[in-house]
Amino acid sequence: MAPNAIIEASAGLARSSRTGPTEQFRAIYAGRILEWKGIAIALEAFEQRREQKWTLEIYGEGVDRARLEDQTAGLGLTGVVKFMGLVDREVLFNSMHSANAFIFPSLHDSSPWVVAEAAVAGLPVLCFPQGGSKELAIGNAQIIDINRPAESINQILDSIERGENVPPERVLWDRQRVRELLKSTYCEVTA
Repeated sequence: MAPNAIIEASAGLARSSRTGPTEQFRAIYAGRILEWKGIAIALEAFEQRREQKWTLEIYGEGVDRARLEDQTAGLGLTGVVKFMGLVDREVLFNSMHSANAFIFPSLHDSSPWVVAEAAVAGLPVLCFPQGGSKELAIGNAQIIDINRPAESINQILDSIERGENVPPERVLWDRQRVRELLKSTYCEVTA
């Protein structure tokens, strides 16, 4: 994953067709694997699901990976949750293109651009209201209730299964949008 602030339409993130009945749904997480990224919260949610129609792919590396792999095995989720490791940006974009949701339960992030990338791919982005995730996901944000996160994640995933909470269009974070936002911000600050 390369840091970037502008995602051009040519980046291969055009929204795929995710409509129609399906037996299996895919959620993904991408980022560093650290305790404060909240991946354990997502695992708890997947463990609580009565009927497992979802898989979770975790892209990235970090010091918490071994502990979370052990937790995954302990919860009986080995066939449901897959740790994908570090991948090329194009591989991640292709995964976003074909996924049904992006789960980003980070407890502390101010500007996670991977959330913007997921929003550009047209994915519903499950995130907490604090930090920059909600702002970067814009209309694609599906807010996780901080008081009952696992239950909230499952309610959102269930609604996505039913065809609800699916963004009608992708969010744009291209050069024109960034230019307009910067101009607006500088005008506001210097007024």
